[in-house]
Amino acid sequence: TTPGRLVETAHALWRFDGTERWRVGGSAAAQFTPGEGGLVLEVAPVAKDTGISLIEGSFAVKALGNPGTLTLNAELLSGKGARFSLRLRDAMGEIHPLASKELQPGRNTLTWKLPDELRRPTWGQRTNGLFETPCYAHELFFHQAPGAQPTRVRLEAASLTEALPLLEAIQLEVETGNPVHVLRVGDEGKL
Repeated sequence: TTPGRLVETAHALWRFDGTERWRVGGSAAAQFTPGEGGLVLEVAPVAKDTGISLIEGSFAVKALGNPGTLTLNAELLSGKGARFSLRLRDAMGEIHPLASKELQPGRNTLTWKLPDELRRPTWGQRTNGLFETPCYAHELFFHQAPGAQPTRVRLEAASLTEALPLLEAIQLEVETGNPVHVLRVGDEGKL
């Protein structure tokens, strides 16, 4: 790691828009539909407590680093008894579930603080009980209570904060007007 003072940084994690590849894993009771202001999860009534995996295509390869907090903005449009949790995969392949958070009618901001909201049991490859970074998202997990009415949830955005050395926290980008971000001879004035 880069030496130096640590600073708290925040950045967008998921936008729930057309640029991401979200899918429902292993449940016929749920589906995604595009919606204004986010992606809408629609869940049919279930007879027993049901867990539904929500997975985005980059989960396996996009490192989250060493997050301090993870925040999900969602709106419960209809239904009740719905909860979300996150499951993270650490650097050794161990899956760490985070605390379950209940959705209230209307807009919700669900926040998980790490490592305080890591839960047991863990599972996966090397299960030593330690949360070893960098970590990756494994799944966003939706819980539906038994006998609940149909549920609709708009997923709006997610973000994370992490402490980074100051030199790593700075993101510099130079707009060159070229899609490969090279500066042509004679265009030095654009710097």
